[in-house]
Amino acid sequence: MARSTVVNLAAGLEKSGFHGSFTEMRAKIKKVGLEVARQHAIFVEIDRKQKIGSVAGLLSLSQVAKYHHIAFAKFGIPSNFYGGTWLFIIPDSLELEAYGHLYCHDCDLA
Repeated sequence: MARSTVVNLAAGLEKSGFHGSFTEMRAKIKKVGLEVARQHAIFVEIDRKQKIGSVAGLLSLSQVAKYHHIAFAKFGIPSNFYGGTWLFIIPDSLELEAYGHLYCHDCDLA
């Protein structure tokens, strides 16, 4: 994981109430990363089987945000932390339309 990802996930975990040692925090961050990867694989398989969007298996911005939200919720991390949707005061669809290209320039357009 990139350093910024680790820092953001640590902040999200602290916001959720997790306050472990450095070693415990790194282990928890790894668990979050594995859950994000697991959710990504699940969403890709669903997308591929259901032929969602224009390219089967290629996820859209909203699908990527949704699986981050699911993974983060399992650890109590707010959905607006890194990988989720940052601007919690506006609807996700508007945020993804305005800023999504910054972090997912090759996502499925569906």
